[in-house]
Amino acid sequence: MPRTSTQTRTHSRAGFFIVFFLLALHPATLLAGSLQGRLLDQDAERPVSGAVLTLSAPSGAVHSVRSDTTGTFHLENLATGTWDLRVERLGYRPLHGHIQIGADPTSVELHLQSLPMIMDELVVRARRDLEGKHVASFVETIVLGDQHAPGADLAQMLDRATGVNIRRYGGLGSFSTLSIRGSTAEQVQVFLDGVPLNSAVGGGVDLGGLPIGGVESVDIYRGAVPARFGGNSLGGVVHIRTQPLGGKIRTRLHTASGSYGTRQLGASLSGPYKGWEYLGLVNYRASRNDFRFWDDNGTEYNAQDDGWARRLNSDFRGLRGLAKIGRSLGASRLQIHNTFDLSHKGIPGIGNNQSLHTRYDTWRNIAEAALFGPLGRGRAGYRLKAHHSREKDEYRDRHGEVGLGRQHARNI
Repeated sequence: MPRTSTQTRTHSRAGFFIVFFLLALHPATLLAGSLQGRLLDQDAERPVSGAVLTLSAPSGAVHSVRSDTTGTFHLENLATGTWDLRVERLGYRPLHGHIQIGADPTSVELHLQSLPMIMDELVVRARRDLEGKHVASFVETIVLGDQHAPGADLAQMLDRATGVNIRRYGGLGSFSTLSIRGSTAEQVQVFLDGVPLNSAVGGGVDLGGLPIGGVESVDIYRGAVPARFGGNSLGGVVHIRTQPLGGKIRTRLHTASGSYGTRQLGASLSGPYKGWEYLGLVNYRASRNDFRFWDDNGTEYNAQDDGWARRLNSDFRGLRGLAKIGRSLGASRLQIHNTFDLSHKGIPGIGNNQSLHTRYDTWRNIAEAALFGPLGRGRAGYRLKAHHSREKDEYRDRHGEVGLGRQHARNI
């Protein structure tokens, strides 16, 4: 301590006693050491993060530190001497030992041996809810039945759901897509009574071609998707349920009309017959969609040629036929149904250069047979299902009004 003695010669006697008193209070500062190092996996030689390293001294002093993402740890202000070392990490065997801490920094590299976690068999048993009455918080059910507004379509009903965004490109029957929580339309899977409507080659589903007639409810899955819908529904699932079988004989006729030539006609008949239950439904809807809109004539920054224009070639006609039969076979149940949708509409093109002859026609037929019931006396059950889906669309632009050149395409 030559520097300290030099200072005591140049300062007053009072200063000497102050320095001596402070050193007496903190003698450990002269004997403080440090420990640093890394924790590595013994087999893979990769850093072990999140491990707790604890040092214990005979005097009762305890120091602990947690390794970072690179496996590095660092401890300071350690008294010189021998310390008990313990390292613990979930998935590794605890490491015990002794380490000597000196006045100079101490560096070590410790290797932990992995310890596989062996768990007993875990069995989970639950009964599948086939009716969808108990749903999780990430599922929303819109019950339609007979309560929907006259002239409403499926896109308008889904637009009320939380997290659902509908993009429409016109009036009744016009091209409409949906996204869930910012997803694309291609990432959302749409099912009709459990049958997928998305094309195998990709692309979203046009909600404008799905009539609301015969729809009982719609389930919207915004998060995790049930296994029965497959695992490729990144953006969510929309499950459309048609009216169920059951009840007394019922006949229903309805009609509705609205602006721009909008009209709807529907009829349904349901009930029991000789042990069978049946449902038949026909729904027709049409609209001219000749609403007025503000046309900028293709000159966004020139307001002199702007004016009101009427939408042309935007008419729509659609037809749905639905047939269902079912009966009980002991404790099991057999159900068969067929849904047929047909639509015919115009493609108006852009606002300042509307087309007059471009058309787009689609038809879709979905048939399904299902047999389900319990297995024995337990809570387990079975469900056998087979379905057939066929769709055809035809696009005609014989005058080259919308695309580049004349087009006439059929897809099946």
